[in-house]
Amino acid sequence: MTDLTVEPFSERGDFEEAVSSLTAAAEAYYAGEGTILMADAEYDALEARIRATEASHPEWRSGRTDRVAAGVGVGDVAHSAPMLSLAKATTPAEVDAWFSRLVVLTANPEPLVVVEPKLDGVAIAARYAGGRLERVLTRGGGQAGEDVTGQFDGGNVAGLPLALPRTATFEVRGECFMTEEQFAAANHLRVEVEHKEAFVNARNATAGSVRALHRGYRTELTFAAYAVHGDDAPTERHLDQMAWLHDLGFSPAGTLVDVDGLCRTAEEILAAMDEIGRLRPTLTFDIDGSVAKADATADQLAAGATGSHPRWAIAFKYPAEERTTRLLAIDITPGRTGALVPRASLEPVFVAGTTVSYATLHNPEEVERLDVRVGDTVLVKRAGDVIPRIEGVVLAERPADAARWEPPVVCPRCGAPIDKSQKRWRCSRGRACGAVELLTYAAGRDALDIEGLGETLVRQLVDRELVLELADLYDLTVEQLVELDRVGTVSAEKVIANIDAARSKPLDRHLIALGIRMTGRRLCRRIARHFGTLAAIRAATVEELAEVEGIGEVRAAVIIEELVDIAELLDRLVAAGIDTTDEHHGEERPEPEDLPLTGCTVVVSGAMSGPFEGRNRNEMNELVEQLGGRSAGSVSKKTTYLVTDERGTSKARKAEELGVPILSPTAFADLVGYDARAAEGRT
Repeated sequence: MTDLTVEPFSERGDFEEAVSSLTAAAEAYYAGEGTILMADAEYDALEARIRATEASHPEWRSGRTDRVAAGVGVGDVAHSAPMLSLAKATTPAEVDAWFSRLVVLTANPEPLVVVEPKLDGVAIAARYAGGRLERVLTRGGGQAGEDVTGQFDGGNVAGLPLALPRTATFEVRGECFMTEEQFAAANHLRVEVEHKEAFVNARNATAGSVRALHRGYRTELTFAAYAVHGDDAPTERHLDQMAWLHDLGFSPAGTLVDVDGLCRTAEEILAAMDEIGRLRPTLTFDIDGSVAKADATADQLAAGATGSHPRWAIAFKYPAEERTTRLLAIDITPGRTGALVPRASLEPVFVAGTTVSYATLHNPEEVERLDVRVGDTVLVKRAGDVIPRIEGVVLAERPADAARWEPPVVCPRCGAPIDKSQKRWRCSRGRACGAVELLTYAAGRDALDIEGLGETLVRQLVDRELVLELADLYDLTVEQLVELDRVGTVSAEKVIANIDAARSKPLDRHLIALGIRMTGRRLCRRIARHFGTLAAIRAATVEELAEVEGIGEVRAAVIIEELVDIAELLDRLVAAGIDTTDEHHGEERPEPEDLPLTGCTVVVSGAMSGPFEGRNRNEMNELVEQLGGRSAGSVSKKTTYLVTDERGTSKARKAEELGVPILSPTAFADLVGYDARAAEGRT
């Protein structure tokens, strides 16, 4: 599918230079061990522009584009049938146009279509004879590939069995990739055994491992099937073929996500693609899109293929999670907990739907491992709502004068010694170093809402070392406060009364006040309601915490690490008498179907009026979830209502385009039966 929005090159010299850049990037990646010269999104964009130019200027075409984008190694072993690439779509309109074309080509008003995740790895074809693995080829140029059987005959590839439970002869095709755990293990071997620089990402590691025929060890890989050829395999439906492979011990690509991928309309196709995209941040392996393909073999044959791709399938690419940009500076400042986290300042770059100017480098050891330097061109990744991070360096573009980063000797904020006993360095004063920021945050409206305890007063308390962490607040006295500047007896009594009242704030508010990394108000509320008590939260395993909506195992591991770090503080808070139970714990809750917003996704935007006047967005989102709904930050096809008084905003315009109902705050209150006076009485 040609993207009509891609602008072709107008000058042949620019076109030839682009082809040369694409060739160099492809050869560095495919001919070597996965060296990356440009991010995937930049590679795809350049390739798309070259193809658009070849379409408008066919006399310029050299055929190099097809060759350089072919795959891992060109190879000389002929495929049993061509391994075609897939046409790419980046907008819903392109997917809709593809489906309309499929209807025409198949003369079928409702062709069944299967949607599967598009795995970010290396395409291979594995041949079986008599029930045993015989040969493995890379995709190569599509007509022939490279024989890499030596990397696959040791039983080191999950989902690609060496022997089958019954005799069968066929060829299975699919994607070879690494899970997060396999990638970490591969990098350990790469650094500790080969003494080489670590792989930049999992696909880079997979490509290098598939072609590393002379290593003294094997890396663990995973294989997911997406096609099969041969007389022994079913021939009528794609789903029947995948079920047959599954029975033989293979892992079909469609089984890797919990999404119903069988679709009958363009709307259902796009909904399945959206759902796979929503799951993307929670997966333990990389995907860069989803694939839609006709289920019936008869429809596939009727649709046919061009010289480079089948007309019965299309790949929908999700917003790029990786881009390259220039590193401007490396700063290290203490966080609220005293952790010293290096932060990279970047030339702004658009990644995964947002402009990124900063990225985390995790810890000084990570800076050392990556050998990232100011002036470097770096690969930036942003997966889902996770903080952007630097994945690697494009060494070919490193400035000659780029100097290694020198870590600080003392804490940049307070000058105290640095505790370097663990990977994550800390100011030796711990949370006391960031006490002003942490306590001001804890006293804010979204946390404990302690009126009168603003930053000015907090700073005096910290400077005099009366309060250095959250539990210290509950030990304060009126006498201590009146000794501070501009604090009278009446004001001091009010502040102490408000602090005392904060003890009975619900559990989720105290979780918010702690400032635990990778949590916010919404997640703290979900955690509190899921477990019910602070003791249950502290006793939870990574797997148990990951069950909470929106967390996942990566985020859960970080949260549990934080809870362990602040164990002593939590003990002090319990001793101070804070409420350690969820405010709804033990109550009779309405059945989900009895709540007015069950099954609804609601986006709240702008200042509230009418019955919700004075409520901020966080409070409105909390109300939505209390009423059984799901709160969201952006409008999409899955949005049920947009609640706003502002009609000219981008969210309102998008809602109008998608046909999403726009409700005023008053209309929303009527919809859910909200009584402002009753709600105020309960508060």
